[in-house]
Amino acid sequence: MPAILLKKGSVQIKMDRSDLVNVTETANGVAFSLKGGIHILADDNDMPLPMKQFIRSGLDNFPTADVEVDLMNYKNPIKVSIQS
Repeated sequence: MPAILLKKGSVQIKMDRSDLVNVTETANGVAFSLKGGIHILADDNDMPLPMKQFIRSGLDNFPTADVEVDLMNYKNPIKVSIQS
């Protein structure tokens, strides 16, 4: 089953892909909505808008892939591993 790994520094949160309901760009970061009413808000006032859009797009466009989101990496925040 595809998985999502959210990373920021030493904190890592791993979940099944099916648990992610929505990703939203906020004024100061990115919000992840999960099943069960769980919300993860990644606050970063320095996060550029293109990075927020890239994260949302990466999670929206690869529904069957493993996705790693590194919130500290402004240049390459998304790694996608497509399973065969």
